[in-house]
Amino acid sequence: MDAKKILTNKSFCVLPWTGFEFEPNGNIKNCIISTSKLGNIEEQDITAILSGEKNLKIKQQMLKYKNICNFKKEIEILDARRNQSARSVLTELFRELKNV
Repeated sequence: MDAKKILTNKSFCVLPWTGFEFEPNGNIKNCIISTSKLGNIEEQDITAILSGEKNLKIKQQMLKYKNICNFKKEIEILDARRNQSARSVLTELFRELKNV
């Protein structure tokens, strides 16, 4: 496994390994922008969700340099806003979501 190749690949994201998004309805996702839920905390333990098949599949695909459709939008947004702070990006995203 070539770390440089993984980290410079546009299909790779650290979030499946480092965190998750917890929504008010109990849904757990990899990212605030992701459209795919990994599970729901009302139905499953958080450890089971994060170590579950959906999250493992995402990680495996990223390590094989495969493009993950769930993350396409996130990657485009992050590429477009590379020089902005995380707070600025999130503020802008919330403004965009308000208009949807």
